[in-house]
Amino acid sequence: MLAVSRPPVGESELGGHFGSREQQIHLTILVFFPGVLFWINPNWPFQGLGHMDNWYYFGHFIHFPRYQHLVQNYQGERLPWLLPGRFLTWLLSPPYGGLALTLLTTSLALVCLYLLVKRFSDARTALLAAFLMGGHPCFIGANGWNYFSGGSIAYMLLAYLLIVRSHSSSYPRLMMVLAGFVWGGLIYMYIAWLIFTPVCLLMYLAGRDPSQKVLSRAGLAQVVRAAGWLGIGFGMMTALMALLYRAIVGVPGFFFEKNVAAARQVATFVENPYSTGNFQWISSGAWVVFPVLALSVSLAAVFQYRRLMDWLPFPVLLMVASYIYSASIMILMTIRQSRLLEFEYFAAILMPTLYGSLALLALKVPPKVRLLHWLAVLLASTVITSGALWGPYLYEKSLGQGMLYPYLLGLAGIAVWLVWPGRRFSWTLVCLLLAASGFGLVPGFTVMAYRAQFNGLGAYSRVAQQVQVVDEHFTSRSHSADARYPKFWINNYDHANTSEYRAVMCAFSAHGFSMYTYPNVEKGRVYKPGSELVLITPSKDVFDDANQKMTAAGMPLALVGQDFVDDPDHPNWITYVRILPPTAPH
Repeated sequence: MLAVSRPPVGESELGGHFGSREQQIHLTILVFFPGVLFWINPNWPFQGLGHMDNWYYFGHFIHFPRYQHLVQNYQGERLPWLLPGRFLTWLLSPPYGGLALTLLTTSLALVCLYLLVKRFSDARTALLAAFLMGGHPCFIGANGWNYFSGGSIAYMLLAYLLIVRSHSSSYPRLMMVLAGFVWGGLIYMYIAWLIFTPVCLLMYLAGRDPSQKVLSRAGLAQVVRAAGWLGIGFGMMTALMALLYRAIVGVPGFFFEKNVAAARQVATFVENPYSTGNFQWISSGAWVVFPVLALSVSLAAVFQYRRLMDWLPFPVLLMVASYIYSASIMILMTIRQSRLLEFEYFAAILMPTLYGSLALLALKVPPKVRLLHWLAVLLASTVITSGALWGPYLYEKSLGQGMLYPYLLGLAGIAVWLVWPGRRFSWTLVCLLLAASGFGLVPGFTVMAYRAQFNGLGAYSRVAQQVQVVDEHFTSRSHSADARYPKFWINNYDHANTSEYRAVMCAFSAHGFSMYTYPNVEKGRVYKPGSELVLITPSKDVFDDANQKMTAAGMPLALVGQDFVDDPDHPNWITYVRILPPTAPH
């Protein structure tokens, strides 16, 4: 069995009693923190307009698993993300189910980071770290577009917390099994996160009693047993996902087959088609600033370990090593053709170990800091970090020199901490300078809440309504096998409503079957007679022109029906047409 090993120092030094009043207050604040951000800027959870991938999951939340039966895609295999979203959408209706999922995963990530940091430090440091991560634009961006990156951060932090807590639990084996179960959920959301599995070992070693020798026979046996229980939990998640997918979708074979195939394809890229092919993005990549800063302070702390030993006990050093490994493996995967750090939605996965390392190094509150001093720094740092969320384009005034000033501010703060670690003035400076460094580091992918005045909830509601209207059309009538899956003919390029047209199309994962050039026929596109197309336009009278152009392409049309989606901002007509044989009357 797993031995229960407790830290040799007092509980107050390792974060206090789990049920202390101070912790309860902090956890309550963190649970509502995403809601406070929503009050400040209600658009931050609705930043997916204009993209494609996030809408695959939004659509699955609404109509999974019906279309997965017809056309299996790798998005529909990611059950650890789909099933909670599908349940909440069924319970609350779209888009409120997706909003609830965003708020829940964001709160869970903040709570887990707090408890993880508190285990190795103190409650004040833990709350500061959680506030700063929660207000960081890259963390908000990762959570703010119905994509699984926010869920991945939450799953990862929960797994790490369970591993570390297994040492102080009365049920250590159960905690490790649960950690493996959650880790399996992370992998089955995105298989690439397998590369972070060694961090689980570092977390386990960090949580052990430092007086126990790892390299002894007993120590190694304990690690092996822990890995075994972790593997059992992973196996349980695998079995559960396989059974659920088989029961829900009914497709034989390994349930994650398409994701594995996609991973193999990416791993064998000779040239990544989504990459720029160079590293010029580094100079303007807001999402890599904090990974670089955190790696700088982590490496500096390791090299200065002898001088900082009183500040950095060995378990904390292992936590720092967790980030060094995570950042290093991501750098390696960026040098390779997968180019992971070039894409901010992948870089966001560094957030858990990034803020864990920063919290235990530069952000650690010195013992002599009084309550009012700590509160003032906490509030000031949080306001500065999240300040760009208060108004569109507010942050751009600060980025006239590109990423130069964030790097300079952050490195200045790190330098101050390295020279005077544990001093009140140096802690105050590093907190404020890191907060200022994070101000306006808006990722390039999810920026709408920072750049535009718009009604995000209204836009998502409009997309959800159109998805449901189209879904009802294709499920309420008898269709041939070829016609049951929606295919769209939209303007995917330059219409005012293009982002919403694209969202509806991608909600059905129908981008591979659709035409993007309305009102023109896409060159080389051919549909079989009997297939149906869905046109989304602001005008009702579109059939005659569409029929004329499709007939010229050898695919005459028959009008099947129309639906009107009334909205004060963007009313749309949804027109359904059927492809006829070229010789048929029309």
